[in-house]
Amino acid sequence: MIVTTLFSYILTAANLLPIQQAADTLVDSLPAPIYFEPADSGKTRFYYDEQYYLADKNCQYAQIERLSNFNALDRVFEGHFEDYGPNGNLILEGNYAHGIKSGPFKAYHNNGKTKWEGAFENNQPTGLWRYYYPDGRPFQEISFENNKAALVSYWNNRGNKEVTEGNGKYQFAVKAIDFNEYGYTFIQSRGRIKDGVPNGFWNIDYLFPGGKKEDAGYEQFKNGIMLDGFDNYTGEEYDDKVRTSYIPPESFSRAEELTSKNCNVDDHEGFNEYLRKRLEVSFSGYDATSLDPQHVIVKIKVSKSGLPLEIIADSTFANKIADHILLQAFRTIPYWIPSYSSGEYITDMFTISADAFPSLNSGLLEFYNVRIKREKGI
Repeated sequence: MIVTTLFSYILTAANLLPIQQAADTLVDSLPAPIYFEPADSGKTRFYYDEQYYLADKNCQYAQIERLSNFNALDRVFEGHFEDYGPNGNLILEGNYAHGIKSGPFKAYHNNGKTKWEGAFENNQPTGLWRYYYPDGRPFQEISFENNKAALVSYWNNRGNKEVTEGNGKYQFAVKAIDFNEYGYTFIQSRGRIKDGVPNGFWNIDYLFPGGKKEDAGYEQFKNGIMLDGFDNYTGEEYDDKVRTSYIPPESFSRAEELTSKNCNVDDHEGFNEYLRKRLEVSFSGYDATSLDPQHVIVKIKVSKSGLPLEIIADSTFANKIADHILLQAFRTIPYWIPSYSSGEYITDMFTISADAFPSLNSGLLEFYNVRIKREKGI
């Protein structure tokens, strides 16, 4: 597998050929990944994972196929496109005008019923968007105008209408994206809607497998503007981010970025990105301006239940304080995704590598190219 982060395209008389520009590590001798290939009628078939990152056609995480015309020189989609799920069912269709989302879009549940329908104008959602439950009953209606969204109507899963003409009570849970160390799988928001936007006190709950629910914090709003928020898990007060949302998250716009992920569990689950952020947070109070760039290599023995058993630094900072912070950061990570082999989880040795650079602007240490190589499993 070749680790690929950026690539461009050229058009020949017979084919579209990928040109790899950033293959930073050759992990083994498998063929180069296939992210797209020619299809009938001059179209191109693209392969994505469920979050619309390009995925190798033969990767187990490839879940979506997009069939579309594609302008290879400008790297943009053209005209009508269709996205298909792992069972070959249509999950999304819409239209591009030279890479700009334009006109009606429609998404489908796995059973074929409409999931949502709306329109884009100049790449922005516009007009009234209607959302539906998998059984076809109405879920909610959102009005988009001048790049602003207003919730018009909302029905709970029992069919009771709780928001009418932009006023009422709202509660909905969205799937948690990427890895989190706590194990929750959904994030639920609940509060009041006034004139189409959140108002007053909103609760945020984490939902876990088996039905467990925990209070994760709150946010306060006045006429749609967040005043403050609190994260019960981290003890953090904040006013610069919003976790509450009544717009169901959709990842399909990421397809336009043509960004790939490696075919491994750590990239797919977002663990490498989680690890990168943890390392940077550990150094957030440290002035790194005196440090030289460093290629970090740390080996960790991880049990079959995901617990760290042994940590060894192979390549680290010459500065003793920075070295201590780095190792302490790894020691405080409570859970690692365990290796899998021959139908079961196994104890395995992980080799973690990353590049650390002091930021010229902030003086903080930044980490890039975080990778995990497993000795025995996947």
